[in-house]
Amino acid sequence: MVTILDFQLYVCPPTLPIRDVMSRIDRLPVRDKFQIVVNDNHQVLGTVTDGDIRRGLLRGHALSDAVEVAMHVSMRLGKQGADDANLAQLNAIESNVPFLPIVDDTGRLCEIIVPGNRHAALHRNVHALVQAGGFGKRLGSKTRDVPKPLLPIGGRPILDYILERLERSGVSKVWLSVHYLPEKIEEFVANRDNKTQVNILHEEYPLGTAGSISLIPDNDFLDLLVVNGDILTQLDFDTFMNFHQDHGNEATVAAAMHEVKIPFGVIQYAENGSFNSIDEKPTLRHFVSAGINIFSRNLCNLVAKDEVIDMPDLIHRGKSLGMSVGVFPIHEYWTDVGTPEDFAKADKAINENDA
Repeated sequence: MVTILDFQLYVCPPTLPIRDVMSRIDRLPVRDKFQIVVNDNHQVLGTVTDGDIRRGLLRGHALSDAVEVAMHVSMRLGKQGADDANLAQLNAIESNVPFLPIVDDTGRLCEIIVPGNRHAALHRNVHALVQAGGFGKRLGSKTRDVPKPLLPIGGRPILDYILERLERSGVSKVWLSVHYLPEKIEEFVANRDNKTQVNILHEEYPLGTAGSISLIPDNDFLDLLVVNGDILTQLDFDTFMNFHQDHGNEATVAAAMHEVKIPFGVIQYAENGSFNSIDEKPTLRHFVSAGINIFSRNLCNLVAKDEVIDMPDLIHRGKSLGMSVGVFPIHEYWTDVGTPEDFAKADKAINENDA
């Protein structure tokens, strides 16, 4: 057990915008990604984790809302001086980010206790699969001689960014599924200074967006993180894995907010055709699949050997069998490099340090 006495980095007021709270959480170590919400007298009002905030975003809260709308108010609290009982409470917390605020008789925060091994590696039994076999036809001449994952953004291949983030997350093994111009991806991997084991899986014919899962020769993983080979994101994969495991999901689907601006006035009307109102040039907002998923071994086993299957069909298959499927909203930078316009925007964002 470790006691945190200097807890200024771990507390925030209830009126602080969610966006600012997320910035505070992101600066903390992976095992300490939480905030304790206190009033001016340092009395504990609630606690908030990365997962609490993302669940709030799914409920419709905005990053500009005060954190009090997303905080957890039925939190565990320890009592000052009750060391044995506090340790028992801490050990009973089933989470990848366990912590316990300790308060005095007035509810004022005195200290925070966390496990002593909180800096140990997480997710030792998580593998990753990067889907790198697509043709990239929408990018035209850019992918005539170069597979899309090797297109340079900001002077580096897209795949290099993805592998770097996976290495930071501590996954124990990475698989790359390839089909189009596979020798170029193999050469890139061979010449790269890989920080974890990277293995190549060959799709003899396109297996859809989920079929390559069946090519993994062993399933000695607890969970499989599946990432499209044409995305750029600032998402911390470790945070994503924490969310998945804390919720006990068989599958968790990452979702990015996508906005569509309607350039006309949209008419609202009743079923009988009578006019209600006009919404002038509204912006429609929807969560879309971000091309990042994590699946349990059980769900991965639903893919037959060399089966041609797309990701939505696999997820629906698991759902139909009663498997739990969760949604993880991304608020971090994310883009799919699917068109020349996407490519140009991503390259500009990287060069301007906005991504």
